[in-house]
Amino acid sequence: MYRLMIVDDDALVRERLRRLIRFADLQLDLVCEAGEGEEALALYEQYRPNLLVSDINIPLVDGLEVIRRIHAKDPDVQAVVITGFATMGYAQESMRLGTVDFLLKPVDENELNTALGNAILRLRARTATVARISELEEIARRSLPILRERYLNSLIQQPQEEDESEIRDHLAKLQLEMTSPCHVAVAMLPDYATVGIAEREKIQLALCNLVQTQLTAQGLTCVSFTDASRRLVFLVGGQKEPLEDRVEEVLIRIQDQIRFYFHIECKAGVGDAVTNLSLLHQSFANAVEAVKSVAIYGRNNVVSSKNVHVRQDELEADFGREMGQLITALKAEDRKGSAQIVYRYLNRAWTESSGDFSYVQQECMKILSEILTCSTDLRWSHQKIFDGNPYRMLLECKDIVMAQEALCAIADQYLDALAQRRQHHGHRLVDEAKAFIRNNHASPELNLSMVSAHVGLSTAYFCNLFKEETHQTFTEYLNAERIRHAKILLTETNSTTEEVALAVGFNNPSYFFEVFKRLTGERPRRYAKAPQG
Repeated sequence: MYRLMIVDDDALVRERLRRLIRFADLQLDLVCEAGEGEEALALYEQYRPNLLVSDINIPLVDGLEVIRRIHAKDPDVQAVVITGFATMGYAQESMRLGTVDFLLKPVDENELNTALGNAILRLRARTATVARISELEEIARRSLPILRERYLNSLIQQPQEEDESEIRDHLAKLQLEMTSPCHVAVAMLPDYATVGIAEREKIQLALCNLVQTQLTAQGLTCVSFTDASRRLVFLVGGQKEPLEDRVEEVLIRIQDQIRFYFHIECKAGVGDAVTNLSLLHQSFANAVEAVKSVAIYGRNNVVSSKNVHVRQDELEADFGREMGQLITALKAEDRKGSAQIVYRYLNRAWTESSGDFSYVQQECMKILSEILTCSTDLRWSHQKIFDGNPYRMLLECKDIVMAQEALCAIADQYLDALAQRRQHHGHRLVDEAKAFIRNNHASPELNLSMVSAHVGLSTAYFCNLFKEETHQTFTEYLNAERIRHAKILLTETNSTTEEVALAVGFNNPSYFFEVFKRLTGERPRRYAKAPQG
């Protein structure tokens, strides 16, 4: 099904278009309608329609400008323009924008459906082209794995005769993503003592997938392969910050997953970060040496070459830093990030205490204390936030896995309470927007952008929030408010229709006449003369 949006400021025209379009025959789905340009742009961001049927003369942003802005983001969107004013300028601009057709009102049913059919043919042609390109790319990809692994092994085993630009060109030809400003080599050595030979390759593939998934989730790039000694090698790219620390944290966090899924131990060494790809062999040599030191300096089977001589006071500082990161993640309502920190923190506590679960429980209580401190900002009782006594939840845990799950559940309950408060906050913002509209309805300049800026929200987010709370679009609500004031002026003053239109914010008397009749069912002058009960 193709997604369609209709844009016209006249609800009757939109209704007629809905009746004329042969949705089933064309495999079309009407996903949204808009009455003015800014609303159309906001709805486009939400629904991403493939096709657009738009009038040119619509309020705030005209139809051609709407098409121009949408094409700037997605040139594949197909547009059919309709208008009641046939001018050569409109037609030329419409064709310059690449619209499918330019139709005059009243729209003929066959012409409209033919235009939409042509739009769909364009979309299908584009899809077929993309499919052919994808097929060729797939054929090329099948021939690359062996060449990639050979070249990557040469990068980590010996100094390169190529300069930096030549290395990057070579990698680009092999379709390898290694454009980050900084890189770290990781050497991983799984213990296959309890694994059959037939299962080793499967475990290698699964391990590579797990590590890559976790690293890319942190915004890092990762290329994996095996070296001549059958070690798993990961070349990880990122910014110039302490990249080794980020990589080490990810590897420590997933050690429990490796044990659970594969029933093996897996040592990992993290080399020093390098800013030149020609120095990757040095980073890899450091990683290999680090693997040898896991038994002495490693935390949960992982060691970074720069931390081989880490001191105990530095370990204590790490706990404090991670606690601060947890509070930051909770206040940012980052569920995934807070859960990752909890798992990493308790894994570190478990390792440093040599498996003393009572020590882990003490650290759990420290984390709980911080969560409870954060929850006081909600000004709600703990009974309203948490399901049961959070202290009891932790005291009943028998092992580190239960403790991690319990702490994550407590954090989730806190974040649920935050989300509930935000919902109440949304009601307040919409009430504030309504008050602003009431106080400024007489200004012809009042628009969606001004109101959303007043309440401190983006236009698209405010548009969706306002529609969700009021069941009206911004334009519908503003017009209703202006017409409400117009009815008072018409019945209680001697002002002319034109004067009333200007007084309530319509700078176009004809548009005021049209909106008034649509909302009240009567003409303004007749409404003014009729007795009001």
